[in-house]
Amino acid sequence: MAKLLKMSSHGNSISVLFLSQHGIYRKLARSKEGVKSLKQEYDGAQWYAQQRNLKNNYVEKLSLSLNNYMLDIPELSGKKISYEASMKHTNKFVLRAISHYESVWPKQDKTPVHGDLTLDNILFEGEQINFFDWEHFTYDGEVWGFDAVYLALSAILLNDLKKNVIDSEENFVIKIWQKLQTIGVDDRFLSRPLGTITDIYKSSRNWSNIISKSPRKLFPMLLTNEQKDYFDTYFSEITSKL
Repeated sequence: MAKLLKMSSHGNSISVLFLSQHGIYRKLARSKEGVKSLKQEYDGAQWYAQQRNLKNNYVEKLSLSLNNYMLDIPELSGKKISYEASMKHTNKFVLRAISHYESVWPKQDKTPVHGDLTLDNILFEGEQINFFDWEHFTYDGEVWGFDAVYLALSAILLNDLKKNVIDSEENFVIKIWQKLQTIGVDDRFLSRPLGTITDIYKSSRNWSNIISKSPRKLFPMLLTNEQKDYFDTYFSEITSKL
């Protein structure tokens, strides 16, 4: 039996069904933009599996068909960690995900990009970690560390905007920023993360198209320029002390 989970979430013209008998999530596109997103998600999931040398039922069951209008994605085991939980709880999962990024992504100036890596798109099961929801994937990618910084920012700021965690849990922020520096993210990126991501968005037709279709999908677009400047000043101070 198929259960409808989403329909045109974030204005992306894609419906999501769960086929419980087969353990499959089926995505159906209803526009050319939706088809493009499904193709990018398929490419991203394949790339990720290849990087991890995965040869199992997941890769075999992953399929794109009907002229790219239908994508079947095998169900993955594990649990999500809510970004709304306290950073005392989430920081260890963010650190693990950053280590996973370092182990999977090739260390080069520009590297393939997930594009929307948040805790909502990561499953944890024991020592295993799985990134999913690759609809913004591109092979051309962005500067190395883009996804890791994006993840860290989302975990810190989406929570902070609700609970002002930066004042009360700064030690966890520092640990995450130290981890990013340790894996080799450029200090210039760490000192101005939101400004750097915004500049990347503005300079890319791909990102501009994503934002025009789904203006509230990418969390940096939810911040005002004043908020971005405020937080960049904060992260610049943190980086200078590392």
